[in-house]
Amino acid sequence: MSIYKGWALLWADLINYPLTLEDDAFLHDKDFQKMQANAKNNKNNDDTLRISLINNVKKTFPMLAAIHGKSFVIDEHDPGWLQFPEAVAVRNGIVHPKSLASLTLTPGQYVSIVKVQGWWENNTTILMRSLGEATDQYIRQQRQPRSS
Repeated sequence: MSIYKGWALLWADLINYPLTLEDDAFLHDKDFQKMQANAKNNKNNDDTLRISLINNVKKTFPMLAAIHGKSFVIDEHDPGWLQFPEAVAVRNGIVHPKSLASLTLTPGQYVSIVKVQGWWENNTTILMRSLGEATDQYIRQQRQPRSS
């Protein structure tokens, strides 16, 4: 998700998009409430926020679209999205194996991964096309001669 968050931060800076302090902290993977508490108590602790991939996608994709002046809604009833938790659990089992069994995919887990892959491909394609249109529009506006 880092690339999407970085893109959101760069674009927001480029067009002077007014990010809230909480959104800015989220895009920097920081815990806003923890930052406030640490500032209040004059502490300088690690404010890094660990966000699940699912919650990262739910917040980052619509925010990135909004910064570009577009809308992006995640259909939480889509079969691919509904399989996201299962696919993330499979990924976690492979990346952080607790046993040899967690390195083995069942047919059902494979189906979940394929559905999520389809969901991801479709939705990132929609998002990227939308952002591409917004970028093209921005570039055209910047190229227009400015009147004095």
